Amino acid sequence: MKLVLAPSILIINRIKSILINILFLVVSSLTFIFGSLALLAIKFELQNLLGFCSFVYASIAYWAIINIIIIVFCMVPYFSTSVIGSILAWSIPSAFIWLFTSAIMDAHRKNVNNAISGNALPLADSSVMV
Repeated sequence: MKLVLAPSILIINRIKSILINILFLVVSSLTFIFGSLALLAIKFELQNLLGFCSFVYASIAYWAIINIIIIVFCMVPYFSTSVIGSILAWSIPSAFIWLFTSAIMDAHRKNVNNAISGNALPLADSSVMV
């Protein structure tokens, strides 16, 4: 009779932590790289690159929001309230910061495109100021 040993729970937990660390490094690297590219795009007025960086930031944010919804609706019975609360406390602000940054990039891109086409609105009317 052949005895088959199940993998140790310690090995499975170690693999999970390695995968979570890799995911964190990938997302933070994408955020840093596309944030740097967005700064260069703003400086040199590269509107297509800025639009792509905004798209990447919004995509990461929507991906995070979908994961938050999955955690809230599907994983609540399997985790304690403190674990769910800590996951949400770390993920919700990050998602909204990505969305806010994406909106700023889009607003800047649209403002520059309107200025190039001659349809720009002034930021402030100096005749109204006292």
